[in-house]
Amino acid sequence: MKYAEVVVNHRLRRRPVFRPHSVPPDGDAGPEPRGLTFFYHIPPGLEKRLEPGHLVRVSFGQRWVQAIVLRLSDTSPVQKTKPISAILDPEPVLSPAQIALARWMSTYYVAPLIECVKLMLPPGISRASILFIELGSPSASEHLTPEERAVVERVRRDQPIPLDRLTRDGGKKVVARLLDRGVLTQRYGLKPPRISPKTQRVARLAVEPDDALFEELSRAPAQTAIVELLAEEGPLPASEIYETVGGSSATLKALEDKGIVVLEDQEVWRDPLEGKTFTPDEPPALTPDQQAAWESICNAMRNWQSPTFLLHGVTGSGKTEIYLRAIAEVLGQGRQALVLVPEISLTPQTVRRFAARFPGLVPVPHSALGVGAGYDEWRRARAGDVD
Repeated sequence: MKYAEVVVNHRLRRRPVFRPHSVPPDGDAGPEPRGLTFFYHIPPGLEKRLEPGHLVRVSFGQRWVQAIVLRLSDTSPVQKTKPISAILDPEPVLSPAQIALARWMSTYYVAPLIECVKLMLPPGISRASILFIELGSPSASEHLTPEERAVVERVRRDQPIPLDRLTRDGGKKVVARLLDRGVLTQRYGLKPPRISPKTQRVARLAVEPDDALFEELSRAPAQTAIVELLAEEGPLPASEIYETVGGSSATLKALEDKGIVVLEDQEVWRDPLEGKTFTPDEPPALTPDQQAAWESICNAMRNWQSPTFLLHGVTGSGKTEIYLRAIAEVLGQGRQALVLVPEISLTPQTVRRFAARFPGLVPVPHSALGVGAGYDEWRRARAGDVD
């Protein structure tokens, strides 16, 4: 049987006891500071899919909670283990290097491991464990007051429904009575995710339009207009179809039912630079001072050294050009670069310079982004689509 050491995304009631230890370069350090990691066994259906860094769902006490897999093991320090219930994201959310870094941070700064891990995850990915309400025994549903019956009907319609949503309008006492009598039951589950990939509905023709098809649609001008548009332009988002020739979702659904079009959801990236134009620029000639600084930095990078350099100069003296050349050098070596901007108000002008030099390669994660855009920028970096 295979096991996974995980860190749970849940506040622990007791204070963890830390024990000093060193973390080897590969991050395979055994159980982290006591009380912060736990072992679960891997069910057969997940053995071939589960990897270190995966975001998973596990049973923790009476709750379902999120957890991050730190490593896989052939043994467990405890005899009785619970199974990992599900993988919540098909791709690992942490790399082996990030796991090793989080372990080191936890030990060096005497910090909870989960707090170190969460620093590397995008906002909105965490899902708290909350109570859900469902219908209980049908035999207990007799002799309900009108107020109680209204609550039961709402649960019947929307179950499972989060407890806080059900009691938001002042029905705490009613829900408590129904739980006591077994009319309703409660269970823990994960709160719905705040973020997810954004999609849009796209339509494409499923058949080649001909005279017979247009004859069939002769009494449906809205459907005819959509078929003509798709034949001319190819697959289009539904919103663009409505804007161009009119129609509605019912019109597209009618064409789908007839087998004329296929409707599918396609992912749309929330790009913070969408709609902005950056004119590509060429590296300018360097001044003697710039050239001297650049030669020192370039020699170090080409020898795969990593000393620290401090560029000193007034505003406009050309420091940014050295940054740009250094990034171009490491990209040419097949590596990546990370630029830290000291003040968020400087982000627009910095983005203009870097996006003009490296078009299509610059993500812009920062605290002023919306949750969805930040999530997509993180996913682009995770997939290796940016440098």
